[in-house]
Amino acid sequence: MNRRNFLRTFLAGGIALFGACGCSKTILSSDGATPIENDSKSLLGIQIIDPHAHPDMDYVGARWRDKSASYRYMQEINMATSSFSAVGDRVFSSHLFGNSAFKNTMVQLDWWLEGIVKENKVKLVLKTSDIPHQSDVSQPPGAILSIEGGDALEGKLDNIDKFYQIGVRIITMMHYHNNEIGDIMKARPHSDPGPYRGGLSQFGRRVIVKMEDVGMVIDVAHSHPTTFREILSVVSKPVIDSHTNPSPTEESSYHGRMRTWKEMELVAKNCGVTCTWPLRYHDIPRRIISDWAKEILVMKQRLGIEHVGLGTDGGGGYHPMDGYDDERDLKKLGDAMLEVGLSREDIEAYMGGNVLRVLKTCIS
Repeated sequence: MNRRNFLRTFLAGGIALFGACGCSKTILSSDGATPIENDSKSLLGIQIIDPHAHPDMDYVGARWRDKSASYRYMQEINMATSSFSAVGDRVFSSHLFGNSAFKNTMVQLDWWLEGIVKENKVKLVLKTSDIPHQSDVSQPPGAILSIEGGDALEGKLDNIDKFYQIGVRIITMMHYHNNEIGDIMKARPHSDPGPYRGGLSQFGRRVIVKMEDVGMVIDVAHSHPTTFREILSVVSKPVIDSHTNPSPTEESSYHGRMRTWKEMELVAKNCGVTCTWPLRYHDIPRRIISDWAKEILVMKQRLGIEHVGLGTDGGGGYHPMDGYDDERDLKKLGDAMLEVGLSREDIEAYMGGNVLRVLKTCIS
């Protein structure tokens, strides 16, 4: 598919309405907000909430190469809250991390808890009332502890309680390794993802019930299309798909990490949020920040803006689009959203209002 045909495919289709599910976007008041110290005014007073990132990740001497996410950058753009996501399947990528996914994930979480949380550089978010409207020099940003990869549970429901007790509020069910819950979308190059299960397991169904019961958000990012659909058939609360973007085809296998419109429609009917990220591709027109903004406009038209959100995967080690170096460049996205015809109300919903709605439903 060439660039021109992709655009035709991408822009085709009518507006999909999902108001029947009873969800609506959360619009946030900007009264009394701290001004952002830059030339851009597009994010002025906006409550920015990023449900998937790996900020300041540098534990036990394992230098984290991607420095695009940090509490320091969050404060510079007055970001309210970010996910601080430990990687739950690191033990499958290197023997240096031991052989217990649970223990290694705890080490990662402790890095933040004993470091920037204890030092009051970030505020641990245990419930939505802990989320500040914005951060600044006098108000630390919020930190939502998260886990990317249900491998960290090691097939034990009790580990959900253990993670919850130390503050974990979001679990991305899959990452790069098929686990006891289900299957992944795409394996890392030259790596063994482990055996595929053919969908959501019985243990995975129990995990969903347990997470919803204790008060955690279910993140379906990285989940194989079959596992993805089966998760959505089981959940009783909204989910997030924390870092993805629309596929130019309805083939679920295309490009691995993209979602088809049918898949995103399932999230919308669930009252959930599909979150998009600054990933650059070489064979589709998604290389600069204005492409990102145009994509959000089309998603608004097809899904409803209340089902679209931000999820940077900052610190995730991917190749970002031109013009995006770190979280501070979100102001460029805000400007681009206005330029393509999105409203300030749309920016409020996308940058944090919609994710806040899901957090309020799931973690109270």
